[in-house]
Amino acid sequence: MSPSDVKEIQIFLGSPGDVKHEREFVKSLVDELDRTIARRRNATIRLLMWETDAYPTFHAEGPQGAIDDQISIVDCDIFLGIFWQRLGTPTNKANSGTEHELWTAFDSWLKKGKPSLIMMYQSIAPPPDLLKDLTLEKIQQLGKLNDFMNNPKIKPQWIERYKDFEEFQKKIRQHLSLAVQDILDGNLTRPNQIEYEDDTKMLQNLHLAKTGWVPITYNNLKQYYVELPENEAIAFFDGRDPSWSEAISPSIARREIVMQVKDEITRNDITYPYIVLLRGLGGEGKSTILQQAIYEALAENQQLYVLWHELTNTPITIEIIEELAKTKYEWIIATDDAHHIEKKLREIATQMRNKQIKNIRFLLATKDLDWKKVEADDYGWGRKVHFNQIDNLELTKEDANRIVEKWRKYGDKGLGKLKDNKNPEETLFARAQTEKQAHNSLLGAMLQVRTGKTMQEHLKPGLRDLEEKKVDGKITLQEAIAYISALHAYNIKLVTREILANSLGCSEEVLSNQIIKPLGKEIIAGKYIIIRHTSIAEAYKEILSEDYDFILITKKLLNIATQLFLQKEISSAENYDWTKLPRTIFFEKDDREMGIELAKEEIEAYKDK
Repeated sequence: MSPSDVKEIQIFLGSPGDVKHEREFVKSLVDELDRTIARRRNATIRLLMWETDAYPTFHAEGPQGAIDDQISIVDCDIFLGIFWQRLGTPTNKANSGTEHELWTAFDSWLKKGKPSLIMMYQSIAPPPDLLKDLTLEKIQQLGKLNDFMNNPKIKPQWIERYKDFEEFQKKIRQHLSLAVQDILDGNLTRPNQIEYEDDTKMLQNLHLAKTGWVPITYNNLKQYYVELPENEAIAFFDGRDPSWSEAISPSIARREIVMQVKDEITRNDITYPYIVLLRGLGGEGKSTILQQAIYEALAENQQLYVLWHELTNTPITIEIIEELAKTKYEWIIATDDAHHIEKKLREIATQMRNKQIKNIRFLLATKDLDWKKVEADDYGWGRKVHFNQIDNLELTKEDANRIVEKWRKYGDKGLGKLKDNKNPEETLFARAQTEKQAHNSLLGAMLQVRTGKTMQEHLKPGLRDLEEKKVDGKITLQEAIAYISALHAYNIKLVTREILANSLGCSEEVLSNQIIKPLGKEIIAGKYIIIRHTSIAEAYKEILSEDYDFILITKKLLNIATQLFLQKEISSAENYDWTKLPRTIFFEKDDREMGIELAKEEIEAYKDK
């Protein structure tokens, strides 16, 4: 038999430098398959690797360019990638040589169905001793690798995860043997071009500008799946309201309920309209659960999209629903302040049923008190739509284990008073049960076991320090906290930089440099200035009520907003929410004294105008 009758199967092995043992095993496995399966079928197998099949030479595009010229990945039959904690060294064309090689193979597979793609990924957490030496470069490598692994172009069935070297040996032997058999039998997996259709154009064509709602994709969120720096993690542990970057980070524990919510919002056995409501007390972690569940849902199905309520005082409209309905994709409409849209949602749910809209479902979160204040229970949602309420947010023992595990990663600062506790998990669980029986928040329980103080005891020393820090020789940072807390304690977000600066009697420049910057992590300064968590705003207000008249503070905020509107400094749309404030506080927040006083202030402000 002549050599030309022998079929050669080429396997390209691509990987960063942290999987040396796996690479060595693949070399011996390919030799074994060449002597057995291939020889019996009149074939031979050749393993291509840059260290054995390319030589160092100058190239205009660097070392990777030289490898590309010497090894033809597009002519290979199998591309095998192996990964653990690194993506590799950046090249002129990609985040690493291995990534460049994978995309070269991918583009070839799209065009002609080869090479077949196999990716092995040791996805278990790094050992504790390695985490102690976690450098910025290692964190960046883990982040890049995570982004790469979660790229929507990469089919999940290409990735085989393994927990240790022994499992790697077993799995790669099985996969490589079957892949070689398929090639010898002429079985090639042809690509389906529709799976890789770009969704950018669809998102750009949605008419959602200035609605307060923004589309979110998996690609938007995956960048946040990286470990948090110590100061950011501790700020979250101390009660800061979660941003996407904090909620999604692997530094933050996923409680068991996260996957329950994810499973409920993605289930198939539903009728439309379908609504999942996450409901509980303030400080129970609803915002974190909501954001984590959204991320997990998108990670599981990257053809799923979310419309997020970015500005929670904006309404939901049928026009928004129709924009999403005209796409061919599945959508989740999600808000962290469901009570704001509940009344309008009644009408929209009826319209959706009449129009037979079946590509949109709703994931809502709300404080129990806010839901009751808008009389949402009286509507009977369970009789009108497919409605699933999740209101058991109790901490489980497994939750306590996961939370303490994340605290422990940040050493003494993470564990706080628990650092010498022999069973911190049990301590946290027991405290959470005690606080639950007293109708207090989980956040309070976590602060108490980590700091040894109740929420108010935890906040008081900081407030005393702020009393001594004067701004412009007139106001204290403590006074600024009082003004910021006044409305946020009701979970109302209306105080902009302009309104706050005028209320405090300072310029916006002074506000930014001498108030917002020094307050740092205590506040969140976006479109609105708010305290780091509603529960903390409530505690601040209760503590400061001994020294500050919050009726006067809130009246002043309303008066300043009205004057700015009359001076045409703020828009009619912004002013509309301020005009509703007396009714909102009187009816929805059930603070009748405050509501009446604000109504009087509003009448006085518009007198003779």
